[in-house]
Amino acid sequence: MWQHAIKGALAKKGPASESKPVIPPKMVAKIPPKKTSKPAQLGLDFSAPAKTPAEKPVETKPVEQAPVPQKIAEKPVMTLTPKAEEPKKTTRKELAVDVGTHVHGTRWEKAQALTITDLEDMTPEDQVRAVTKKNLLQTWEPQELLDRGMAPEAVLLRHAMEKCIIEKPENNGRARRYYMEAMDFYAKSMEQCETKQDIMDFIEDWHHLIKGQRRIRKMSADEVGQAYDIYLVAQGKQLRMPYHERKKALAEIEELSDSKYGKGWKYDSPEWKAVEAKVRDLKADFAARGGYEYRFLPLNQVFARALGVDEHLDVSYGQDGEVTVFARDPNLESKVNDNNTYARMASGFGKTFVGIVGHSSPKHNGPKVFRDAFGVTERWAQDKLSEEERSKALHERLGAKRTAAKPREAPFKWERDVPGEIDRKGGKPVGNVTPQELAKDFGFKNVQFGHWVTDTDAHSHLKGAYGAFSDLADILGVDVKRVSMNGRLSIGIGARGSGKFAAHYEPGNNIINITKIAGGGCLAHEWAHAMDNLLSVSHDPTSTKAGRMVSDGATEGLPPRVRDAYADVMAAIRSKNPEAQKKLTEANALIKRLNAERRRATPEENKQINEAQRAAAGNKHSEFYQDASAFSKAADNYWTRGHEMFARAFEAFIEDTLTEEGRKSSYLVSGTQHKYPTGRTWTQQDGTKRECQTYPQGEERKRINAAIRNLIEAMGEEKSLEKALEWLERQPLQRFTIQVDMRS
Repeated sequence: MWQHAIKGALAKKGPASESKPVIPPKMVAKIPPKKTSKPAQLGLDFSAPAKTPAEKPVETKPVEQAPVPQKIAEKPVMTLTPKAEEPKKTTRKELAVDVGTHVHGTRWEKAQALTITDLEDMTPEDQVRAVTKKNLLQTWEPQELLDRGMAPEAVLLRHAMEKCIIEKPENNGRARRYYMEAMDFYAKSMEQCETKQDIMDFIEDWHHLIKGQRRIRKMSADEVGQAYDIYLVAQGKQLRMPYHERKKALAEIEELSDSKYGKGWKYDSPEWKAVEAKVRDLKADFAARGGYEYRFLPLNQVFARALGVDEHLDVSYGQDGEVTVFARDPNLESKVNDNNTYARMASGFGKTFVGIVGHSSPKHNGPKVFRDAFGVTERWAQDKLSEEERSKALHERLGAKRTAAKPREAPFKWERDVPGEIDRKGGKPVGNVTPQELAKDFGFKNVQFGHWVTDTDAHSHLKGAYGAFSDLADILGVDVKRVSMNGRLSIGIGARGSGKFAAHYEPGNNIINITKIAGGGCLAHEWAHAMDNLLSVSHDPTSTKAGRMVSDGATEGLPPRVRDAYADVMAAIRSKNPEAQKKLTEANALIKRLNAERRRATPEENKQINEAQRAAAGNKHSEFYQDASAFSKAADNYWTRGHEMFARAFEAFIEDTLTEEGRKSSYLVSGTQHKYPTGRTWTQQDGTKRECQTYPQGEERKRINAAIRNLIEAMGEEKSLEKALEWLERQPLQRFTIQVDMRS
């Protein structure tokens, strides 16, 4: 049970509340900035001269008592409430505005809280997919938080805390609710945290909220000293040595004691012993004058009297003599159960996270990842690193941690060659473009922009996209409305995804997303995914799987000529002998159909399968396919997936066609004709090493281009795309629940 996990982690348990708890609304665990205390206003005169201690103990005499207030009350009792937000300055955008029917699922929408009431309209399967750390917790880069003003120490501790949050809750409705409550509470609280102390205060507050206590005051060392004086006077005792005298005397003792060091004296030297003797005398005088009377007092009563609150307090000690006082809140449940809002939120994040907020001292007893991070921040302080040095150390540490977490060979990373500015030659002239014009002229269902896309960025992307889609329509020989799939397709600019990939296509939403910075040159690739997907969906109405691709074998319902042309393309992509590969693909499809129908093959079908397998036995994979296999060794099979190889081949075809016509369109496609230093090789049949390339090369490229051209001609003659779109027009917009990760 989650209650037992938290109970076991709590260092102290508060007394049980007798009244029925009233669950308060969620509030941000952030204490307002500490105000500079002014001791003079508290009734103690810090300017009074301290007595000079004699070299020998002297007989103590009663001293006139300094004025002492009845309680420390110049600060209001603190409550755990959100910091007032300053009005944000906003600039009205003119170009980076969404038009058309909105396609949900943008990064900005995902960053906003998914409410618990939203779950009521979702199936259990959809809830499982939606309520995850990836979807609910906004991702960030260290530099992004540093730019917002968060200290490097705070960034490191925040990173450690988020590592302790489970990826998804247990598969039940209660666990999902707790998880979402905690995520909302955590996210809003982190918005208020800027320093290491802010993070530690947040953790400490959550720990005490679990015990039904709220922070009422953080007291400075001076205020703590005055609290002792207030208590002693309230008890009717004579205050022989007020705090300001104790403070000065202790400082003098410490200064004299430290003076022994750094002078080269030995421990048994006369000089060392003389200083030691003076220190002993000062300490004896301090004790004789009542300097230690404040020790061993009942702390709860001391602080309760000074602050004028109930004695049910909890006290934690900080640096430089600071003390934080927590008091029982009658509106909070003090027991760890379902009625304790903060305990159930902690449980929602899992046992490891409970190890942080469930301990009174997580820097010593918390999870290792948090202890290590805290230790690093302490070393930064000891080494007196500048902010620039701490920021550099932060980047190095987080980068090293990510590398250390993946001992296997790193996945292949590649970046396409794209000009710094859009390079377009030939085709329809394009001037300044608005989102409305792009949507209207091509018929896109939705043109949407990310929250951080500026008008300057939007201007460049809109102009580039308009020219690119015009060029694509020219090459394919179709009406410009066809490139939007007759209004089924949408375009996002910096609105979706994490920026890890330059662009991606979402089959379920039929939207192509281009990243804000690195998306140029990817449009042909993503459009190939869209065509590949929509052709399959439209010709097989019995299936509702959004991620199906013709290039992956989903050819059901396609006209025979288009199906054969697709098979020719995939055979050219995968094999040195396309004809043998095509026969093998057909044979495999036949075997699959026989299994589905649960029947034996006829003699003719057996002959077809055997001939295809014999022909394939001596066949070799194409160099394009073997290159892709080498890229996929360290990760998954991303590079060898049928739809990915088809999209890269389609890119190459488009760029080669543009080149043949003396044209350029770098926003549509770029970099497929270059050879890249990939660092991956494989051994050819003659024993030589071949450096892998991301796109088809040489004669293979020509053969694949010819097959793709034949496919486009077949689709044109059969009017396959037009028929598919007409069929889709007669169908309701489908809400698919299965999506496939499409990246480029």
